Amino acid sequence: MRLGAFLTKPPLIWALVIFSAMLLFVSVNRHCRPGDASLPSLDNSLAHQIESEEKLTQTLSKLTAEVLGLRSQVENMATKLASAPAEHAPGSETLVKKKTLLLGLFTIPSKLQRRALIRTTYLRLKPSSMDFFFVFCQPTDTAERILVAMESQQYKDIMLLPCEENMNGGKTYHYFKYVADTFGDDRYDFVMKGDDDVWWHLPNLEKRLNALPRQGTYFGREPQKTGFMAGMGYAVSWDIVRWIGNDPYPAEHTVGQEDSVFANWLHHGKKIKNWEAEDNELYDDPASGKGWAHEYTPGTIGIHRLKDEALFLNCTWHFMADLK
Repeated sequence: MRLGAFLTKPPLIWALVIFSAMLLFVSVNRHCRPGDASLPSLDNSLAHQIESEEKLTQTLSKLTAEVLGLRSQVENMATKLASAPAEHAPGSETLVKKKTLLLGLFTIPSKLQRRALIRTTYLRLKPSSMDFFFVFCQPTDTAERILVAMESQQYKDIMLLPCEENMNGGKTYHYFKYVADTFGDDRYDFVMKGDDDVWWHLPNLEKRLNALPRQGTYFGREPQKTGFMAGMGYAVSWDIVRWIGNDPYPAEHTVGQEDSVFANWLHHGKKIKNWEAEDNELYDDPASGKGWAHEYTPGTIGIHRLKDEALFLNCTWHFMADLK
């Protein structure tokens, strides 16, 4: 292998390689003694005990081969984890009771810290009538594949879509298509797409959705009479999800500003019977001073513009009194 190619491997793979090399070093030191003709002693007198440069080259080549072999094993492990048993996958027998909502939070593999924050903050408020998944397209980087596969095994809250990661290139279509194909008609009343820079008050969201009609419903916040609900988060009733999964029009029109493209599908198919715009409880963070920003309210459903972790935690501090 060329040295340049080896040095460009992802950081997680490098960490695994270095860790594996350390284990091999300890193993060699334990089993070798000064004067052992089979392997050189790896102590401070190493230079005096190696009989020739050729022998050193052979030893290092062997070590490199073993480390690369371990790397191959790790990659195989990632592949196996990615095809987890059915009981860990969305749509399995563990999720059979009809629920109010499936919320898919769009994110990317590198945002591990944000997922950790969400799991330890507002997800603790998740009602039993709601299912929640972090939504990814297929990771192409080996380190990210391993990370996502291990998270999936640990938390069982990962949904992997059959697409390359994107924002406005069809991820939204693949999400609703996947949900329509994976879950039956008796699973959810509503399906929602949300962003990871929003603090979701899940009990208030559930309460709001429970008051809405179960057919032809499109819920969210409309930006200035644009005819679509803002991408921070919107929900539709199951009949619309089923239509998206089966009608050719959405599949043929997937690229563009995702929230606008989504609404275009529904207007084209004349699927909206109940336009449910929420103009107060879906808003921008007060500290942002932008757009829909106003002070926190008791009925808050979602607070947007929280890419900064400190602002996200400030919301947590306000709405989760048990942490104080």
